[in-house]
Amino acid sequence: LVGYTNVGKSTLLNALAGATVLVADQPFATLDPTTRRMALPGGGALLVSDTVGFINKLPPALIAAFRATLEELNDADLLVHVVDVGHPNLHERMIVVRETLASLDLASRESLIVFNKTDTLRGAEGDALREALAAEFPAAVFVSAQTGEGVEALRERLAATAASRWTKVDVTVPYNEGGLLQRVRERGSLRNTEYSEAGIRIEADVPADLAAELTASARANRAQI
Repeated sequence: LVGYTNVGKSTLLNALAGATVLVADQPFATLDPTTRRMALPGGGALLVSDTVGFINKLPPALIAAFRATLEELNDADLLVHVVDVGHPNLHERMIVVRETLASLDLASRESLIVFNKTDTLRGAEGDALREALAAEFPAAVFVSAQTGEGVEALRERLAATAASRWTKVDVTVPYNEGGLLQRVRERGSLRNTEYSEAGIRIEADVPADLAAELTASARANRAQI
């Protein structure tokens, strides 16, 4: 989760992962990255990290510490850009975030815009703003981390993004490598298991590195049968 300071990233992490992260209405409430597991509907989980809020014209004395807290963004598969939908300068703040990401060589990293705090939008003016932003950013997700509106839709979007990066496997591994099944449950989405004399058949969607391990185990298992 990335975004300008005080846009509700910590509250959103709490809503997504059931975490308990400090929520404060002040800049730099989150100074260290906080990572939590978000369970997926079909099993497995995503790791979601809350990061320090960006700010325009950061004081020079804080720049080094600020960048150090963002090092783990280099390992992120997806940057979720959280925006305070009701802030009058939201476009300017979005530019600050994009420029900061560019300075970290992350401008080309896949990202998803999430407009948070939809509960602050009121009446016809709020509806008009939401419609305008939806037209400008058609792939964006609108949520209220405070009330829960749209959070499930965001979970589904994140799950779909993860699934698009995973590999489908249908393999039979030996019983002495049954620990692989637990790793599938932890890291992927398990669709089916069958137990036979040949071993444990696993049908699942998993990250590429785990798919390679499963395939190698299945290949060795076939050679022994």
